[in-house]
Amino acid sequence: MRRCGRRGKRGGRMNQLALLDDGPRARQSDSSCFETDAWRKALDGKVTRKDGYVMLRMPEHPRANSWGYVRYHIVVAELAMGGNLPPGAEVHHANGDRSDNRRTNLVICPDRRYHYLLHQRANAFISCGLANWKKCPYCKQYGDPADMYDPGIPGRQAVHRQCRAAFERVRRATKQLDRGAHDSASV
Repeated sequence: MRRCGRRGKRGGRMNQLALLDDGPRARQSDSSCFETDAWRKALDGKVTRKDGYVMLRMPEHPRANSWGYVRYHIVVAELAMGGNLPPGAEVHHANGDRSDNRRTNLVICPDRRYHYLLHQRANAFISCGLANWKKCPYCKQYGDPADMYDPGIPGRQAVHRQCRAAFERVRRATKQLDRGAHDSASV
């Protein structure tokens, strides 16, 4: 995306789009970014980034980037709430399409961890049909959490017991080989 506002190969200015029936509605609020005139001006500055997010030109918005653009789904979620998102909140696209910013497609998550959980469950459901199954980081297969070892430590994933045992055997063997090579080199 070019910074100067000229048209580029991707992400150039789009025509003003008509708001869908379940799309955002302009509301009056404490913040000037929700005023009707600001909203109409923002629609003229609508661009699509290479990663699929639609951006609006709203320099007065508290979540605007250094060029004055804010992600469209954030504005839609804030309009639906009637005010700014709380600190740390994230907006999730339920169907995974970053350009689909209908209110019915957006979920406001209280934090990044919950947002990540929604993605984990969606990926599990798509892969195996069961949203609560976990993916083993060793074999990359989904399994029933009851049949997996879960360390219960944040940031550590559940693993199949067989995969963990095989990994530990390889790790111990590698460690012994490294010790043997180190001992022979020091003699």
